[in-house]
Amino acid sequence: MAGAQPPQVSSSNYKAIQEITVPKEYMIEPGMKVNGDGSLVLYVVQIAGDSLEYAVMANKTRLTNKLLDVAKEIKQKTGDKNISLDATDYRYTMVGDLMPSPLWQGVVYGVATATAGPMVLVNSLKPPDYASLYSNAGACPSWFAGVTGEMIAYFARKDNKIKLFADEEIALEDGALPVASAIIRGKRKVYVVLTANRFSLYVDGKKISEDYDAIEPALFYKGTATDSTIAYIAKKGDKSTLVVDGKVQETAFVPSHDLVYAPGGDPFIYAAVSSGREFVVRNGVRVTKDKDFARVRSLTFDRTRTKIAYVARDVNHEWVMINDQKATPDYDIVTFCQEQFRINGELCFAGFDVAKSSIITGKVAGPAAETPADKTKNDIPLYDGKPVPKIGDVFTNPKDAAEMVWVPAGGFTMGGTEGYKDQEPQRSVYLDGYWMYKYEVTVAQYRKFCEATKREMPEAPRWGWKENHPMARVSWQDSADYAKWAGVALPTEAQWEKASRGTDGRTYPWGNDWDATKCANSVEAQLKSTKPIGSYPTGVSPYGCMDMAGNAWEWCADWYGPKYYANAPTKNPTGPPAAVKFKEAGKTYEGTRVMRGGSWDFVYRDYFRCAHRASYDPTDRYALSGFRCARTS
Repeated sequence: MAGAQPPQVSSSNYKAIQEITVPKEYMIEPGMKVNGDGSLVLYVVQIAGDSLEYAVMANKTRLTNKLLDVAKEIKQKTGDKNISLDATDYRYTMVGDLMPSPLWQGVVYGVATATAGPMVLVNSLKPPDYASLYSNAGACPSWFAGVTGEMIAYFARKDNKIKLFADEEIALEDGALPVASAIIRGKRKVYVVLTANRFSLYVDGKKISEDYDAIEPALFYKGTATDSTIAYIAKKGDKSTLVVDGKVQETAFVPSHDLVYAPGGDPFIYAAVSSGREFVVRNGVRVTKDKDFARVRSLTFDRTRTKIAYVARDVNHEWVMINDQKATPDYDIVTFCQEQFRINGELCFAGFDVAKSSIITGKVAGPAAETPADKTKNDIPLYDGKPVPKIGDVFTNPKDAAEMVWVPAGGFTMGGTEGYKDQEPQRSVYLDGYWMYKYEVTVAQYRKFCEATKREMPEAPRWGWKENHPMARVSWQDSADYAKWAGVALPTEAQWEKASRGTDGRTYPWGNDWDATKCANSVEAQLKSTKPIGSYPTGVSPYGCMDMAGNAWEWCADWYGPKYYANAPTKNPTGPPAAVKFKEAGKTYEGTRVMRGGSWDFVYRDYFRCAHRASYDPTDRYALSGFRCARTS
């Protein structure tokens, strides 16, 4: 590259992070990924040599191809003489859809080799739940769909039919081919199919559009498995249109590609084209007022929805833009971390310089947070609010002075294989980010609520009311009323469990080994009452929550169902939709609510496990029952 130009931003906003030298015999392919602080760049290289070979790189390290090792192990166990041990047969002849995945703790990508059809790998190995990936036989041009917080999804051939494999198998119509990676949000799967040289859009296996010459989908996911806005750009002849939930939208410019919808559909942004040149449009208005480019791509917006970042290209070079300002130098290939920009407006980028054979990462400071006129400084920050929280952040609810800790969005292991059967099956569950009370609600806080709402305090337990102890003798409705007054809610039992055990599947909030000194219990201590909140700091949960084992049982928002986990959603589950009738130990129960965490009076350590579920009559006011609150967007 001849002389990278300086960015069109203040030099104080621009910071170089690292430079990664790439061997000259490696040719970088499009599709680089960079993380949110510029410390890690993932990319695919084609290796110069006599045969076609690709590799996946993490900074300067080549991710080892372990397929040959797997083949050796299988051959040794089975004695199958047809299994080749020639290393050249296991070279990657294709690599695509490179995606870092925190849930899978690795890099997920699709490959093909000389001896095998396409397959999905995690860190060079097939993930365990997808060990029997089906061979494609080369008939499907878009064989890898993608990865989400919950699942790996891919297109492949089985029983001579091409299917989309995710949490279910969805067969394509005979003669149909997938032509674009599927968009997976929650349980919705959106993809484009080519049939008889015509393109159409499918959602969850059903065709929802007419046939077009070309189509590009976008999916705005609102929060449930079915509540989504489906939008796409469709082309027929020389006409290009924007379609939202089946309705054609009037547009002042010709939409081309990279359609992105923000929550609520405001803003929607896309790349438009005029006389062969491209530019960015937001809600019908040009973002680049007097600039157009050979190509724009990778459109996204920040949390304030006032800043739009994208890659622009002209002739041989490309760079990142923020609105109509150039934000980075020119590179031969450039990328940026869209997730980080959406969270806090920081632009972390990686650019490849062919002449230097190096990758440079850097960061451009994000825009200052904007406070809407209808918000006050005492508002509890929402998941998509301002400031955007991170692990370790603590916010004080101005209503009751309760400290709240942030639990970020992502997957975790819910349920257990030990203890009662109502904790099974153990499964991976995804939750949106939320705030969780650091402590159980105290007697002092509940007294303030009673005074404000002119209600009586419940009957005191035998040890009397102690202001810094967790509140006791409250029913489920008492707890829900308090939460409403405080501008929060009772946590779902999924929220409670994630806040308690984090993402490593631990047994107790502090780890996997029982320790009676880390919670208020009577397994060894033989306590006579609750203890002041926070009395066991070594029993803190991964996110900073105290007393999530012992002290007081805690009401959750959910109805209790002993078999609920068998068919529960894996994204933001909220429990059965209505009261459940069931039998247990010869007795019939109906309309019980979930309690979690154990209490000071319990002598069995199983009750203090993060996955343990308890079922109680919501009208009762036990001396053992308390609660804490949560706040979601």
